Order: sequence, then structure tokens, then C-alpha cells
Amino acid sequence: MSTQIIETTTQPMMTKQEAQEKDAMIIDVSGRYIDQVGPIFLEMRDREGWRALGFKNWTDYCHHVSQRISAVNVMRLAQKAEVERNVQAQLPMRHALQLARLEGVEAQRQIYNEVKKSFAQPLERNYETYVDRWLREHQAHAKRSHRHDSDGWTKGDLEEDNELAVALDRIEKVYGQADRKAIQEGTIGLSRKDIIALAAFHASKMKEVQLLIMANHWDVAMAIKFVNKQICPRDRIEELLNRCLITPELYYACSVAGYDIQIKACPALSSKIKALRSKVQGQAFRVSVRDLGAIF
Repeated sequence: MSTQIIETTTQPMMTKQEAQEKDAMIIDVSGRYIDQVGPIFLEMRDREGWRALGFKNWTDYCHHVSQRISAVNVMRLAQKAEVERNVQAQLPMRHALQLARLEGVEAQRQIYNEVKKSFAQPLERNYETYVDRWLREHQAHAKRSHRHDSDGWTKGDLEEDNELAVALDRIEKVYGQADRKAIQEGTIGLSRKDIIALAAFHASKMKEVQLLIMANHWDVAMAIKFVNKQICPRDRIEELLNRCLITPELYYACSVAGYDIQIKACPALSSKIKALRSKVQGQAFRVSVRDLGAIF
């Protein structure tokens, strides 16, 4: 396949009809390219052409090709071609990748036929729904036993785990939708046990440890231990600053060995911390006294 490069100078803006024609050309050429190159990649994988070229494994070869043709995900093209071979039909990339989540030709054919029978023009979410249901029915136990906290939990997972679903709903009422989403998707790294434990606290206690969990990514035990620990003369200044950091008004007072100690953020620091707090809502972003720069 050859590609014609058209040199352009200053030209008038396209008409709507011209733009529609060019858009159709882009989709057509891109689609033909994917359909042609995918089976070639699949053959290179299945017949170990990568080994003949001196690569240690298929992944190394894919990275090598990606560096030369940019932006093309070689593995996904091979996956698409494999699924199409299994179901004996051409599919959009997103549809094929949903079916690729299923191991085995029979499973892919079964779900493909069920979706085609149920929908005249199936969408990606139709395939996703059917694939999720198949996985729940056939691999639920295996999937749970091998999961990691960083994997997060899908809607399908929560349908199978009512206790966790209720705990996340409870957390959302106190922390908000963005933080719930971050916890559910595994961004924060809380375990199932931690999520259920956090949801069991009173709302006031949940709010007290919110920044420690959402921003510092501490687990529940570490956060609770921190807020419940009594200040002692051996504690460092950073300990006091962190305690100030987690209070709503950025003000902390305590008594140590007969001395009354008060820490309050100055206006400039208060503004900076509030900006950081806003930034970390629902994101994988850590903040501690070290992030606050030279203001201290």
C-alpha cells in the first residue's frame, strides 16, 4: 500500500462537502490498513518470526516495530486479527478487543453470536456487557483469587460483592463521587478490607483521615494510628505539621509535657494547601509537608 503525500500551501478553508469526503477517506484508508497489517502481525507471532529476527520474545519485537511506525499498537492489531479469525468476521477494533478478553475460540464465538443475534448494530458496550457476564459466570472465583488492589473493581465485581458495594456507597456519601471513583478504580491502593473498615467509621472520623488516605495514600490502619497517637516530646516538627495539615481549618493545638503548643498555617500557606487539596480530589497525587516548599 502506497501513501501519497500532498504538499500544501496557503489554501482556502475546506467546504463542508470536501471535509466530509476527506474524513471518509481517512476512515477508509485507516480501516484497510488495520485489516491488512493485523493478520501479518498475527502470523509473525504464531510462526515465531520474531525469534527468527533475533528478538528474545514477541513483546520485544512489538516494541521494535512500534518505534518505527509510531502510534500503532502492534499487540492490539494482532489481537484483533486473532479474534476475527476465530469468529470468521471483520470487527471494529474496540469490539474485537472486548472479545479478546475471553480465552478460547469457543467463548469468543459464543459471545459474538449472542451479541449479533441481540443487536442489529452492536456497540462496544454491548460486547462489554456480554463479556463481563460470561466472565462472572465462568471465572468469578478465579478472577477474585488472583486480583490485586491496583486492579480496582468493576460494576460486575460489585454486583458479586454486595458488602464492598455498600461500603463504597457509604464512602461516596462522605468523600464525594470523585474520591469514591479513585478508590474503586484502585488509584488509591486501598484493599477490600480497608475499604470496608473505612466505611464502618463515623462520618467525622472518615473526614479526619480523608486527606491522609486520598492524598498521602496511607492505608486505614496507618491513618487511624496517626490521628489517635498522642504527641510526645520525641516527635519531630514534621509530625506537628502533618497534624495541622489534616485539620479542616489548618490549626492544631496540643499539650506536651506541660507546654501548650499551637500550630496555625499562615494565609499564604493556607491558600497553597487548599489549592493542593483541590488538586488531589480523586487523583493519584500525594501531598505532605514536603510538597509545600519554602513557605515553612
